Amino acid sequence: MLTQEIARFDAKIEITLSRKIEGNFLSEFIAGKEDRTTIIFDGNSKAITIKLNEDAPPYTIPFSNVEQLIIHQHRIDETTDFRTALILKTEPRYLALYSFGNPHFGKTLFEELELKIFGHIEPASVYTDAAVKQSFNL
Repeated sequence: MLTQEIARFDAKIEITLSRKIEGNFLSEFIAGKEDRTTIIFDGNSKAITIKLNEDAPPYTIPFSNVEQLIIHQHRIDETTDFRTALILKTEPRYLALYSFGNPHFGKTLFEELELKIFGHIEPASVYTDAAVKQSFNL
């Protein structure tokens, strides 16, 4: 099961994505009980820091490397999810940050992130898989 926690402190917005690993005792013992990714949007350092797990080194993206923040309607088979994603100026160009169930959930958070990264809020569009590829040459 995936959970998302949001914390706001100082000039930061921290999103923690946790996935409980289910399986037998041995797999939980070896893999750990939880897979956790932390994404920090820091207004002071003007950067996004992504930490994939406790042992991984952090990956930092300067705000200046972000071309656009988008809502991506991703479809697999008959299921759809909506992802907040970054379009970057350098490779990898597309980076999905977190997902949610419908395009209206998390609008306030999306606008907070947009304001923090770009200093202003743009009207948000929802991009389909094909539109993401076409609009951003992916």
